[in-house]
Formats: sequence, structure tokens, C-alpha cells
Amino acid sequence: MRISRIKRRPDPAGRGPALLEWLELPRHVYARLEDGARVRPTFDPRQVGTGRVSSVQYLKFPVEGRAPVTIGIDLPAAAETALTPEQREALAADLAADR
Repeated sequence: MRISRIKRRPDPAGRGPALLEWLELPRHVYARLEDGARVRPTFDPRQVGTGRVSSVQYLKFPVEGRAPVTIGIDLPAAAETALTPEQREALAADLAADR
């Protein structure tokens, strides 16, 4: 499963500090499955440097055909977002097409 999300910073001057703060973000994203299991994504380590993370991230979640129920992060500013039934149906259709 691949999820694309673009986070835009309206202030270009604030982009650098934000990318530094988000350096560990790819390691802290997860998809929660219906059984409660958390699945961590794989990502290209070249997207993360020593002083900043790429502003575009390509994450691949090994969900084995199961559509997640939430997407979250477990950094100090933790957040978890429930996927709507429509989002889950669309992901399930995409996952079925990948088989």
C-alpha cells in the first residue's frame, strides 16, 4: 500500500527548520490494521539526510492486502487519524488490484 500526502509550508523560510524537526518522521509513521497491529512502512533511506528529511516522502506499508483503519505517528506530537469507510474501500480496491 502506498499513501501520498503533500504537506505544504506556506512560509518557505520555515521549511528548513520544519524538515530538521521532522528528521525522524519516516520511522514513526504507522498504519493500524483492524486487528490493532501497527505496520511500519519501508522508505528509501536516501530521503533522509544527516540534517534534513526530504519534503516528499514515499512510504510503502506491508499490509499484506489488508486495508488499515488508521494512519498515525508516534512522535511527541502524536496523532492518529481514522480512515473513512470510503477511504478504506478505495484502499481495499487498490490492494486487490495489486495482487
